[in-house]
Amino acid sequence: MASTEERNTELMQTLDDAWNAQDVEVFRARHKPDVIVRWPGQPEPTVGIEDHTTESIAFWKTFPDQKLDNRPYKVFFAAGDWTCSIARFKGTMTGPMTTADGSETRRPASRSRWTSARSRNGTTARSSRRT
Repeated sequence: MASTEERNTELMQTLDDAWNAQDVEVFRARHKPDVIVRWPGQPEPTVGIEDHTTESIAFWKTFPDQKLDNRPYKVFFAAGDWTCSIARFKGTMTGPMTTADGSETRRPASRSRWTSARSRNGTTARSSRRT
């Protein structure tokens, strides 16, 4: 039987695979209904899979060719319920993205992204991201 860490690394890996494929069904299945997600530059966390799905679809429209280099990750480990990954994010901003000051920008992007996540019973319960 797989350890908690093995199950959670598989959960994170397949969640990021779904992110890359923009597979909403698997993406939603990998999160708890009341997931809490913290994004950089966002003062309040996103609460709930409905809002997290909506913001993810908007992100995919902004970066339709986006890819998180997660096979392999730059850094990837787990301890108990927690996983941590660092991966390279790439994408071309062809759709609109509103910045904190309300302006729109369109440009290519390539940067490291880290994610720390806490899993419970096979789905992500909390996640923090930094790109």
